[in-house]
Amino acid sequence: GLETDTRAYFSGVTILISLPTGTKIFNWLSTYLGNPPLLQLKTNSPFFGLLFLLMFTIGGSTGIILGNAAVDLGLHDTYYVVAHFHFVLSLGAVIAIFSGVIFNGEKIVGSKNLLPSPSSRNSLYHLVLTLVGILLTFSPMHFLGFNVMPRRIPDFPDSFHSWNFLSSIGSGITLLSFAI
Repeated sequence: GLETDTRAYFSGVTILISLPTGTKIFNWLSTYLGNPPLLQLKTNSPFFGLLFLLMFTIGGSTGIILGNAAVDLGLHDTYYVVAHFHFVLSLGAVIAIFSGVIFNGEKIVGSKNLLPSPSSRNSLYHLVLTLVGILLTFSPMHFLGFNVMPRRIPDFPDSFHSWNFLSSIGSGITLLSFAI
């Protein structure tokens, strides 16, 4: 329901946002690769940083697609936009929160025995299961969005059942990773 000029404005702004965002990703990656202590892998912290970069890059890449006004018109209010939003904003925040709890948990809780240490296998299992769960939850949503499945509907056609089932399995895996 937007006018042509308004759609053109939002498309231009979306593309303009992608330029500094791409620069940020390359800056973060350069910082990561240029810091030898991070690469010694004494803890699992480098993996959390790389997971954040991966999620942010996937989300940014899907945002560039939405920068095209004609494509955005077709994908507006579909699951594609939901997956894009979650990859960019929500997942980065969730990964940062878990990273903070794992690596500063002793200071937060006040005891070494209540939380896993940053170098433990549990924190690595948590990270891997989170990655698998996140990708399995939100990647099918991109395909659903390309098939123009609208969001906010109580029922969906049977042709979308397999993608929604995969998303549900991914959500369960992510919940399992939170328990770890």
